[in-house]
Amino acid sequence: MICWRICKSKYAEDLSGTGAGILGGRWNSPGLKVLYTSSTASLALLEILTWTSFQKLARNKFKILEIDIPALEEEQQITSTGLSANWQLPQNYAETRSLGDRWIKEASSFTMTVPSAILPMVNNIILNPTHPGMTAVKITNVFDLAIDARLLDE
Repeated sequence: MICWRICKSKYAEDLSGTGAGILGGRWNSPGLKVLYTSSTASLALLEILTWTSFQKLARNKFKILEIDIPALEEEQQITSTGLSANWQLPQNYAETRSLGDRWIKEASSFTMTVPSAILPMVNNIILNPTHPGMTAVKITNVFDLAIDARLLDE
């Protein structure tokens, strides 16, 4: 399976989940490492735009990573129908973090597929960097993120 990640150039080779481990995220509490990826490159762009602007992306050096994840028998899948009505709101992180934290600690699977809070009909794929399956993950391509100038017009 191919997944996508956008990150600052200096972190393009880093699949450790350290950044999410420091800050926490929608699906993990601070102190628990995960690697956030998306099922498509366009979703990865939408996801990064939740915390930065097109202008900042254009000014800084970002990379798009194409990551190959081996097919594994075990996979955790969470759908929006299994979550509360307003799960995607920031004040409801406790719900999603609880699910993610339990998954990380149990290490029952290598990947957890979750709905995007921006577009719940498409998925993000969260990787557990402490799971033994992580050794088979490969970055297959690295592209410069080029922002079309039409997106920068204000």
